[in-house]
Amino acid sequence: MPFNEEKFDIVIAMGDVLSYSENQKIFIEKVYNVMKNNSYFIGTVDNLNKFIFDAFFSKEFDIIKVMDKMGKVKVGISENMSFYSKLYSKSELESFLSGYFNSVEIYGVMPFGWENNMEYSKYWAEVLELEIKYSKKFYDSAEHLLYVVVK
Repeated sequence: MPFNEEKFDIVIAMGDVLSYSENQKIFIEKVYNVMKNNSYFIGTVDNLNKFIFDAFFSKEFDIIKVMDKMGKVKVGISENMSFYSKLYSKSELESFLSGYFNSVEIYGVMPFGWENNMEYSKYWAEVLELEIKYSKKFYDSAEHLLYVVVK
């Protein structure tokens, strides 16, 4: 990152940036270097447990073997519009981030609603309210894991 060390009070990496980085260790080290002491790093990752759950119900058993072997899975809508995502379980994410940061909190989130459909939007607004209240209890079914860490 082209920033001075210890420059930011908060770094945000929503949209599963950590999952999509080619080298998660280098990414975290660079983020850590630009953070001031007692600053926050907030982001999301793809949830391994949700991917496995979805693969079982869609009977895509081969993808589970790929996730297990590679620790990542190809996501996207076509060959030219796809990339690899590192999938994290809650415990793996906590362990990885705890190696760098003083405080690590993990939440389960499903961030996408339907903008053009008011009925679905209202439904997902209610889901979001429940997630905020109970998110630490629904790690396995959440589409993404949200992390909030302190340097």
